[in-house]
Amino acid sequence: MVRTLKEIGLKPNEIRIYLTLLTTGENTAGVIAKRSGINRCSCYTIIERLIKRGFIGQISKNNINYYTPVNPSNILNHLKAKQYELEKKIYILGKNITKLEPIKKDHSAKPKVVFFEGLTGIKNILEDSLNSEGGIKAYLSIDELNEILPEYLPHYFERCIQKQLTVKTILPASEISYLHKINLQRENHQIRLVPQDFNFHLNLLIYSGKIALTPVKANFGIIIENQDLFESKNSIFEFIWNTSALFDKIMTTSIAEKIALKKAPRNYPLEPF
Repeated sequence: MVRTLKEIGLKPNEIRIYLTLLTTGENTAGVIAKRSGINRCSCYTIIERLIKRGFIGQISKNNINYYTPVNPSNILNHLKAKQYELEKKIYILGKNITKLEPIKKDHSAKPKVVFFEGLTGIKNILEDSLNSEGGIKAYLSIDELNEILPEYLPHYFERCIQKQLTVKTILPASEISYLHKINLQRENHQIRLVPQDFNFHLNLLIYSGKIALTPVKANFGIIIENQDLFESKNSIFEFIWNTSALFDKIMTTSIAEKIALKKAPRNYPLEPF
């Protein structure tokens, strides 16, 4: 197990802290330091490093920070998404993942809110949504998301289709969102366009009793697991979805005409005689 984590890039003290969290579950930095045998000052530094790398999530309860391990299978999915860069590491983790899974115990007091930092954190949230059993409903600031994750994003949507997930997505209208709709629209993968005025520079995913928020420019993400909030956001999304059909028709036609106009040959002089 230690060798596996070492070969995918973790340092010895990072391995000790991650394995400590897998075996003990959600805990404070003080408890983690004590259980792992690492002094408290160093422990904080290593925890922050693991958060940025996507191995640990952070939550706050009564103004006290708690830390929780990311499921090893999510890490494997993240590596698979970057297969062309990490082929060797994917092979190593895939070969040894069964040694890591039994360590993670089923803790009844699961966190309600988990914070993820950086691009790796946003990817972890998207990876988590792929495990949805009831489909995904999403509002995406697709232009901005495509800008920060240009290589990862196509793989994500391809896997949504491969898993045959039922997906409803609302996108602010643009050429990128139009092409996204033309290329990915399926019977179980529906996409609707709304005016750019509705671009809140925020990604919202609703799935499996969870609400995931990723403000793109802020470069972080949050997963909230709460049934009342889930049902409320789900109802609001369905209302917007049901009233967006006319917007979608107008936006789709308008952008298609603009693209066609760009491609049309010029049969007139560019300069007056």
